[in-house]
Amino acid sequence: MQSDAERRELRRELRREIKDAAARQDAAGVVAGARRLMAESSKPADVAFCATAFAGIADALREQLGARRLKTYVVRSVTVEPMLASLAVEAVLANYLLDIEVGGYGSYADELLNADSSLAKFKPELVLILLDMEEIAGRLPEMCGDGAAAEVEREIEECVGRMAQLLRSYRAGSTARILLQGLVVPDCTSLGDVGEANLPHSLTNAMQGLNRGLAALCGSIADCVFFDVDRLAARAGRRDGAMRGCFLLRGWLWRRSGSELTRAGWCALFRRCSARRARCFARTWTRRCGAECWEKTGQRGLPRGVRFRGIATLNIKNI
Repeated sequence: MQSDAERRELRRELRREIKDAAARQDAAGVVAGARRLMAESSKPADVAFCATAFAGIADALREQLGARRLKTYVVRSVTVEPMLASLAVEAVLANYLLDIEVGGYGSYADELLNADSSLAKFKPELVLILLDMEEIAGRLPEMCGDGAAAEVEREIEECVGRMAQLLRSYRAGSTARILLQGLVVPDCTSLGDVGEANLPHSLTNAMQGLNRGLAALCGSIADCVFFDVDRLAARAGRRDGAMRGCFLLRGWLWRRSGSELTRAGWCALFRRCSARRARCFARTWTRRCGAECWEKTGQRGLPRGVRFRGIATLNIKNI
C-alpha cells in the first residue's frame, strides 16, 4: 500500500508527463496520463489540471484521436459550476470535446418553452435537464407529512404532466438528445425507517413513484432518457452527500457511425467515477452546501421534515 508521500510523488510525476505531452501536442499521451491521474487522484486541483491540459490541445484531440465536438446545454435549477471541469475531463476520456453552455439558474421553463430562448439559439446536440425537488414537486414534502394520500397521488400526476409539457414542447422544435435527471430519495426523514417503509404515501415512496413516472415519460419521447441519480447515489451511500449533485455527469447519447447518428446502441458519454472519487467530491460539496431543516408536526399531527446534507435533492428553504 502506498504512503501519502508516495501518492503525492506519483501525482507530481503524472502531472509532469501530462504537461510534457501537452507541450509536444501529443494527444494520446495527454489522454493516457490524465486517465492514470484520474484513477489515482480525486482532488479537484487534478481535475482542473487535466481540463486545462485538454483545452490547450483541443485541435490535436480532434486531428489525432478523432474527438468529436458535442454542443451541450445544461438546463438547471441547481449549482453545476463546480462540476464543469470534471464534466469536460470525463467527456474527453470518452473521446468527446464539450462545447458547453449553462442556462440561467431556475429559468428552465422559459428555456424549454420559448422558441427564442438561449437554449433554442444555442442549437445543442445534447441537453441535460437538472432540476431539484422544489422545482419539480415542491409541495410533496408537506403533503406527505400531512398524510394526504389523494393529494400526493394528484401532485405526482400533475408534476409528470408539467414535465411532459416542457419536454414535448422542446422536442417539437429540436432534435437534440435529452437527458432528464431524476431525484435522490432523502436518506432520513422524520417519519423514521419504519414509518417511511409502511406508509404508502411517505416522502420516500412518493419520490420513488415520481421518479418512475418521469422515467416512463422519457421513454415515450424520442431520443430522451431518464438518468436515475438515486440509484447511483445509493451505491456510495446517500449519507455520503455525494452522488446526488455530482453525477448527472453520466450522460447518454446515440453511438455515432460515420457522419450519421444511428441506433447501434447506447454509448456512455462519461465513464463512471469510482466510489473513492465520489466520496471526496461529496465532502467538498457538503462543506459548501450543507443544509438541514426540521418541523415538528404537519397539519394533521404527523411529524414531518427532512434532514440531509448536500444539494440537488431537495431545496428545504420553503418546507
